[in-house]
Amino acid sequence: MRTLQPIIYRGELVACVTATRCILSGKLDRRPAGDPETTFVLCMCAYVGDVLRGELPGPYADQRAREFVRAALIPEELLERPCPGPTTNVDCARDPALGAHRRRAGP
Repeated sequence: MRTLQPIIYRGELVACVTATRCILSGKLDRRPAGDPETTFVLCMCAYVGDVLRGELPGPYADQRAREFVRAALIPEELLERPCPGPTTNVDCARDPALGAHRRRAGP
């Protein structure tokens, strides 16, 4: 018996996966190559295939698939750096369109 695993992303059914096949929703299938959301969902599908083939521990869960894909797509060095607050980013950029011309008080 084959298992057909539905993939839910952002509250929508976006794909169905077996151990050897992936069927994307029409919405994603019509998008151009390299579309970020489609890439993310395809990586989720690859994760599901690995779980269904027993290459990764199961059971499958959409949340675990999303965590797996984020770990695969986000470079580790970005996750290691401290993330400054938005005001710090604006001050560093000195972007007039964002109102970052403020002068700092003090010496």
